[in-house]
Amino acid sequence: MEIKKKRNWSSIIVGLHVAAVLIGLPIVYQDYYYNILEVKYYYYCGCIIFLLIAMLVYGIIKTIRENGWKQLHIPNLKNIKILEIFSVPDLMLIMFWIVAAISTVLSPFKFESFWGNEGRYGGLFLITLYTAAYFFIVKCFRVRSWYVDLCLAVGLAVCIFGLTDFFNLDLLGFERYLSSSEKNSFTSFIGNINMYTQLVAIYLGVAAFMWIGTKNKLRSIWYYICLWIIFLAAITGQSDNVYLSIAALFAVLPLYAFRSRRGIRRYLILVMTCLASVWVVQWVSIKYAGQVVSIHSIYNIIAEYEKLNTVILGLCAVILLLYVFDYVVKKQDAQVTPWLWRAWLVLIIIAALAVLYVLYDVNIAEGGEKYGSLQNYLKFTDSWGSSRGFAWRIALENYGKFPIHQKLFGHGPDTFGLITYFNNLAEMQSSYRVIFENAHNEYLQYLMTMGILGVFAYVGLLVSAFVLVIKKQMNHVPVMAMLAGVFCYVTQGVVNISQPIVTPVMWTLLAMSIAGCRKEVRSEETHKESEMEVQEEKLEKEIEE
Repeated sequence: MEIKKKRNWSSIIVGLHVAAVLIGLPIVYQDYYYNILEVKYYYYCGCIIFLLIAMLVYGIIKTIRENGWKQLHIPNLKNIKILEIFSVPDLMLIMFWIVAAISTVLSPFKFESFWGNEGRYGGLFLITLYTAAYFFIVKCFRVRSWYVDLCLAVGLAVCIFGLTDFFNLDLLGFERYLSSSEKNSFTSFIGNINMYTQLVAIYLGVAAFMWIGTKNKLRSIWYYICLWIIFLAAITGQSDNVYLSIAALFAVLPLYAFRSRRGIRRYLILVMTCLASVWVVQWVSIKYAGQVVSIHSIYNIIAEYEKLNTVILGLCAVILLLYVFDYVVKKQDAQVTPWLWRAWLVLIIIAALAVLYVLYDVNIAEGGEKYGSLQNYLKFTDSWGSSRGFAWRIALENYGKFPIHQKLFGHGPDTFGLITYFNNLAEMQSSYRVIFENAHNEYLQYLMTMGILGVFAYVGLLVSAFVLVIKKQMNHVPVMAMLAGVFCYVTQGVVNISQPIVTPVMWTLLAMSIAGCRKEVRSEETHKESEMEVQEEKLEKEIEE
């Protein structure tokens, strides 16, 4: 007699929360762009409140059913080591929250530090929500590959709506009351183009890794369709920020892809698809000039490269030859020598050192003229990156004047705007006529608002999470795809901001990937994935027959 397996209600509740964030947050709105930040913030708060209440009710009911009304079970933690309860990323997040709490207490603007109402709502309250959601997901979430498909399906809706804005269709009336200049800065369900491409970059990381790693042919078609649409959306999003994520993704993907023949072929297809997407956008922009949005970004440098078509055709020829050769020798999925990806790692290190030298040469040694038009992107001035250079300069100047306790714990979460208002108002008004309420660099923002300890904890959380997931789930494609989405977000964080429109998606994917490292999840998921692969292979054979 088969024993019926009990439902794990905690994982069901957490799964509903994850689905609500991945589905609802990117597309929810109320009054179009006019209150989109507030609506998404309150929506995410609602998701967390639902999670907390549901888990509290479930915990009470479970305790009563197992122990009765009067007897409570208190676990014995006397002989348990802390690393058996918390992983290194868990401990770094706890440190991050503690630093945020201390920073709030020490801040001269305690109310604003708690709520973040003078910034992008990134105060202690939202950090507490991130922390609570993280631990519930990490401890209770059951990893399933269909969550990745769900994430990408919603991503396609965001991207397709952004593409319709590129054609000036405005299907849902979002741009009805915007000025012509504002229309070029807002798009899709997200709003500001920098936030839009920040979210698109997350979807790109997820789709790219699923495309590289998935063996099933039918699912590969789905992920490749996602890639085409995401690439087109990223290019037409008009923000240079997204190219930082694309470059970083192309740089690190070979460390995984160059382990098999299939991975090499698909990586080359990925690069070709990106370049072909640039060509398609260029063709559309010329063919329908005046009917589509004019793009002014790094895209122009790539699109105007005179040998772009030659590069695309060359890649197509190489890919075709690889497919024919691998098919003839019957080694389509064979492993390759590990020295290939190791050699690529050496190239990454050399390239990183070269970039550092170029930045030194341009900004310190004053040798920028030899780099031509690229100097505009390499030379850090006040006007660099739509005035990001100015924000970074005044941020570092203010940090240098902080007393020691603020250097350690910062001025208070999300109070950057208050710092610049009281210290740099005259300069901001005379030069830009705006108040910079964000550093436009997530790490510099945390340095200012939560001090060197806050930056250490945040970066430590990210680095330890990457190490943990890669070490334990390198061969688990959906888990690694979640981490790839996080990677694209954090690379773009160098020039972007943390806000409740996109950042909760990153925190959710981060926690989901770490949840996949739980021992019981790894063993259970490995068994289910193998069964799924067998079923999918049978389906493919039936379709082919």
